[in-house]
Amino acid sequence: MAIAQSKPTVPDIPKPTLPHAIPENFMGLTYDNSQQPITSLISYVEGAPWTVDEYYRQIVGQHNDLKEVDVGLSPEYQSYSKIVKLELRLQQELSGQTDQETQFTSVEGSALVYGFLEPNPNDYFIAEVSHLRKALFRVTTVDRVTWRRESVFGIQFTMVDYVDRIPLQVQNLKDKTTSVYVFSKDRLMENLNPYLRTETYAIINDLNNARKKIGDYYLSAFSYTSTRTLNMPGQPGKRIYDCFLVDFCMATMGYLEFPDMIKIKQLPTDGDQYLRQPQFWKAILDRDPLQIQLGNQKMALARTDLFLRNTWLKTLFAARMDFIVYPKTPDISLVSGEDLLPKPTFKEGLKMTTGVNGMDLTPEQKMYVLDGQEILSYKYPNEDDWYVMSQAFYTGDRPNMSLIELMTTDYLNDATLDLRQLTHLINLYPRMERLAQYYYGPLLMCLTKYADQKAY
Repeated sequence: MAIAQSKPTVPDIPKPTLPHAIPENFMGLTYDNSQQPITSLISYVEGAPWTVDEYYRQIVGQHNDLKEVDVGLSPEYQSYSKIVKLELRLQQELSGQTDQETQFTSVEGSALVYGFLEPNPNDYFIAEVSHLRKALFRVTTVDRVTWRRESVFGIQFTMVDYVDRIPLQVQNLKDKTTSVYVFSKDRLMENLNPYLRTETYAIINDLNNARKKIGDYYLSAFSYTSTRTLNMPGQPGKRIYDCFLVDFCMATMGYLEFPDMIKIKQLPTDGDQYLRQPQFWKAILDRDPLQIQLGNQKMALARTDLFLRNTWLKTLFAARMDFIVYPKTPDISLVSGEDLLPKPTFKEGLKMTTGVNGMDLTPEQKMYVLDGQEILSYKYPNEDDWYVMSQAFYTGDRPNMSLIELMTTDYLNDATLDLRQLTHLINLYPRMERLAQYYYGPLLMCLTKYADQKAY
């Protein structure tokens, strides 16, 4: 009889620990690349920051080559583009070496240049050195360097001389400058075009300052202590809550930029399916022109006591709101029960409002000359129940649109905005009627942010 034997044991073979692949949209405590583009990390490349006053990048064409600045050459054969306040990342301190035979001291150094700018040998830059004197430096060599997933450029440079000792050479660089740009570290960190033409940079700065002023003014003028939210102005005896506008403001006005946003309360409106349907502000937030065509285009007022049966929506009544902005003709194609029917709306329209202290813009002040023809800068919002914009905006009738409607249409179609037109509208904003300020303020802030992102 055979004796059963156990199988020989095999020692466990340790399994190798495989590296954990981080998904592309990684969300961690220190970095979330679904919100912040990974290329913006290039602004943290190693090295000591050194801001140079002027960087002259030589323009290379078909009939010229890279050479040192030659005062005998005309700008047709040697020209430069100038970048003001460019930041270099020094890799080592400036070092001086003295030739024992000639007793000439040369000052050299190395730095990294951000990848958006490809330097050339024989580029020049002016920077402040010791004793508050400015010196002219020449780039001697350029190498491409890989940093993380991006490329930067390593340069070696040498000091030519102090600026006050070579005025002819410095003036020749200025005379051969064909374009001037301004570098912005903030734009680089936000993954925007980091250098702009001088004129564009000044306009963008003014627009961003105006955006902050509009936001602060908006929260101060249209938030009420009694309701702790945004109230529609100029409607005596009626507290009106526009959930679409409030939701848009909550999504686009951050607490860090506008601290008073902490005082704004967002009332719950998710319990009504018609309040969740697409409309103007949702289309603007998603930059989706299709929602303009398929969403609710007309709005009216619904009494808040009609929502008392809903646990969530009765908060509108408890918050002392009398009316809520509600779709006038919502999409009912999915309705399958009586309880899901839309609420009846109030037939009386909104009262007309005036400007600050009753001062209104004259008809002439509201006009803007576009392509040789005068058009309205803006129309009074919510006329004939068309929500915010006019019928021309919703039907795509460009010849009859106002300036702000044309710019909003361009925004929805991802087109570049004219900064002068946007500046004109922002200058009109303090004198607009109160209801126009209420609706166009968040829109102008959105267009300004978009213009900043598209600037080049």
